[in-house]
Amino acid sequence: MGSEANLAGEVADGCYDWTSSRGQFAWSLMTPLRFGSIAVYGRILFSGNGLRALAAALFLASLVGVSGCGDDNPVRPQPPAPFQYLPPTSPQNVLQNLVSAYGRRDSVETAAVYDDQYSGTSTDLSLPVQLPSFSKPDEIRHVGRLKRDSNIVSVYVDLGSPSSWQRMPAQVGDPAGWASIQITSWLVRIEDIGTATTWQATNNITEFTFKPTVAAPGDTTWTVIRWSEFAN
Repeated sequence: MGSEANLAGEVADGCYDWTSSRGQFAWSLMTPLRFGSIAVYGRILFSGNGLRALAAALFLASLVGVSGCGDDNPVRPQPPAPFQYLPPTSPQNVLQNLVSAYGRRDSVETAAVYDDQYSGTSTDLSLPVQLPSFSKPDEIRHVGRLKRDSNIVSVYVDLGSPSSWQRMPAQVGDPAGWASIQITSWLVRIEDIGTATTWQATNNITEFTFKPTVAAPGDTTWTVIRWSEFAN
């Protein structure tokens, strides 16, 4: 138990105040809009009216079914089955769990995906100051913060089809048995009704490195040990 269980429920109230050197936009939000270790910087996709219409639609949809039809024997709806993550028996499964956990804003599964020695880095030579590296606790806090912010109505992540994720040997100098998957095109989109904007980031070259843990012959599980992003 210990720190990992506590971190899964922890909320960080950090605030990013950052203006793009490219002059694209600026923000000041109480929710760190970051996918992995790189800040989510992109363009506004919808006008304020468009997102307010979306918020209104979501509110109206929530009212459907509140009032009954007067049936004397109402039938209670069955709760949905719990979401099933894949067993962490391959790098591809772990990466798919990472995508699902981020989209579902599940900090508990996020804690299971990352190795305790995890480090996330990003490189963007166009920025005057490079972003700092991120640790496993940072990733857990970030996902937990997205979950608890009621203004965040949607988090969408697309790393392409899992069938396109090719497992490769890790970098030279990594321990034997480590593996990597490189993603050359991806999309993350976060809808925030608090600021009436949708933030989007795309197409950073990203490499995930995975560490195996062998419990017994034929019993190997994997975690993300490194996440490296390169702006292009």
